[in-house]
Amino acid sequence: MVFDRFMLLSRLKEEEQIIVIEVKQHWQSLKEAECSLRDLSVEIQNNNSDFELSEGSSNGLLCLLKRKLEDLQFQLFCSVCLHLTWTGKCIRICLHIL
Repeated sequence: MVFDRFMLLSRLKEEEQIIVIEVKQHWQSLKEAECSLRDLSVEIQNNNSDFELSEGSSNGLLCLLKRKLEDLQFQLFCSVCLHLTWTGKCIRICLHIL
C-alpha cells in the first residue's frame, strides 16, 4: 500500500514535469508567432512591406492580422489556464493520496 502510493506520487510528479515542459514549448511558439504578427503589422502600417498595397488592401490585411493576433493572445491565455488547472489538480491529488 505504501509502495503503491509512493509510485503514484512519483508518476504524478513525472507527468507534471512533462506537462510543464510541453506547455512552456507551446507558450514559446505562440509568443514567437505573436511577435511575428506584430512585426508584420508594424511593417504594413509603415508601408515598409515588399508589396505595393493599396490603402484598402493594407487596412484589410491589418484587420486580418489583428484578428489573428487576438486569437493567439486567447490561446496564450488558455495555455496558462490549462497549466494552472493541471498543477492545481496534481496538488489536490497528492494531498488526497497523503
